[in-house]
Amino acid sequence: MQGARGATYAAAVMTVSTLLLSAARVASGADHLFFVAGPNGAGNQLGDTWANAMPSIDAAIAAAEAAGGSSAILVKEHGTSGGVYVPSVRLNPSSSDDRLKSFFVEAQEDPDNFMDIRGGYPASVASPDADDRNAPQYPTRLRGDLGSGLYSYHVVTTGLADERTRVDGFDIALGFGGEGAFPPYIPDANGIGGGIFCESPPIDEIEGTIIWRPLIANCDIHDNETVLGGGIGARGFQGGGGQESRRLVTMTVQLCRIHDNQAFDGGGIGCVSSTADVSNSVLHDNIAVETGGGIAILGVGDGIVRGCTVAFNEVTLGTTTDQRGGGIRVGGNAEGSRAQIWNSIFYFNDAPEGGVLSEIAGSGVAGNPSGTSGIHIFDSCVETFPVPNPVVGQNIMNEDPLFANGSAGNYHLTDRSPCIDAGSVGVADEPWEFLVKMPPDLWDVDEDLDFDELLPAFDRTFRVSGCAMDIGAHERSPCIADANQDGAVGAADLASLLGDWGPVWKNKRTDLTGDSVVGSADLAVMLGDWGCSYACEIPVQSMSTSGTTLDVVAAAAAFGFTDVVAFGEWLGAFGPETAGAVLFSFSSGGSDS
Repeated sequence: MQGARGATYAAAVMTVSTLLLSAARVASGADHLFFVAGPNGAGNQLGDTWANAMPSIDAAIAAAEAAGGSSAILVKEHGTSGGVYVPSVRLNPSSSDDRLKSFFVEAQEDPDNFMDIRGGYPASVASPDADDRNAPQYPTRLRGDLGSGLYSYHVVTTGLADERTRVDGFDIALGFGGEGAFPPYIPDANGIGGGIFCESPPIDEIEGTIIWRPLIANCDIHDNETVLGGGIGARGFQGGGGQESRRLVTMTVQLCRIHDNQAFDGGGIGCVSSTADVSNSVLHDNIAVETGGGIAILGVGDGIVRGCTVAFNEVTLGTTTDQRGGGIRVGGNAEGSRAQIWNSIFYFNDAPEGGVLSEIAGSGVAGNPSGTSGIHIFDSCVETFPVPNPVVGQNIMNEDPLFANGSAGNYHLTDRSPCIDAGSVGVADEPWEFLVKMPPDLWDVDEDLDFDELLPAFDRTFRVSGCAMDIGAHERSPCIADANQDGAVGAADLASLLGDWGPVWKNKRTDLTGDSVVGSADLAVMLGDWGCSYACEIPVQSMSTSGTTLDVVAAAAAFGFTDVVAFGEWLGAFGPETAGAVLFSFSSGGSDS
């Protein structure tokens, strides 16, 4: 459940977003299900069960194509020793260029079908169930290293797709499309998307606009290199009828870390004549040679950035005079590109000119109130602004966000960060009508079976943890251990923690140390935070039904501890049942807060 404040905000968002996204359907089931276990593939290897798992992703994709309809493919770790899956099928079977080998994920003939491919299942468990999936703890590694110094142009390629065509829970690296021609701005397809290429399939005759919408979630995309979009790239096409005949791509990116990628334009993400819709993700340490260290929105393209942290990205000295946009670059076409940024941090990015944000002077955007700027920023923390073009927006701060340790990749907010409780949710009416500032979790990317909550924060915690949403990808609660978000740390939170004991991913709200395991260290944090409470202008409605008060100080003293944190560390070693029994034996009736 989202919690009192989260539910209040989510209801406001869903009122409009339900109307806007009525055409979007959650992947509630597939016609076919295939299992992949890498070298541990066993049995008859038909892929119908874990016991009969296929040895390769390519085999499962081929089986899904042969079966038709919609398919889900579940993929284990490639063994327990850090093994990797490498594509073996060329995008163009008639070509002899092995660099065209890529994992091709698309709908079958009809975009209403889908292919949903998910990693993160443990190789060490013979038949893992859904609750065992944990991508950070059991990474399913997809690599473009073909051997002998040869690399795939794209590790993963998406084609025909609606929102249910999904790439979810993978570690994706070593795609290389660096040999593509640099300018013009629309490079050959081989030079787009080193990690993931969101392709607009070739359709000779179309009328009106067709949009493909692949969903990329819970992925770690790193160490890829190409011309446009080092981590993820997309390209749409104009058909013969100009604006009346178009093939577009809207790539939806949620809860992803995109880092240490490199491209000529768009080190982390790059798109041309397409849309990048990025939410609650972290982009850091990406490099662009010319423009858009973190993100490049070029051609007639759109960028939507919500609840993201974009930091320490860089534009290096390129071959032209247009080295702009360390964080994001918007522009590159006379018809104009545009980007709208909500609740996001753009800080510690660098470029020779143009600073953190930039757009081509006078590019113009139809309907843009200023007539000059293609960047619109609201409720965000931005280090520097474009000069001379103004930024359209409100509530823009330029104070240091005070990351925990940004230079080491830790972008959690510290207690004094100005970004805490400084964000907003709801629906924006300027400059793009009816854009939801923070989307609901329509595709259940955290797999907690709650489709009505706001999209979780990057750590899969509540998106509103406190009195308002934080700016950036991470969320910091006034009470760290308030797992149920009722405004206090008490018995209900402890019950949740004990119930989640062990490896977790679905409900990381009790994983207080962030190591994907709920255990003694988390119990120690909770006991140290015991009794913490806070109040907001929005009334806090307790969700506790325990009716008990726990005297953890008395419990600790009874076992000779004066420090409840040390007591929690000791007690947790005995497991959840013992810990719960001991603590609840020191309970009395009444409120738990």
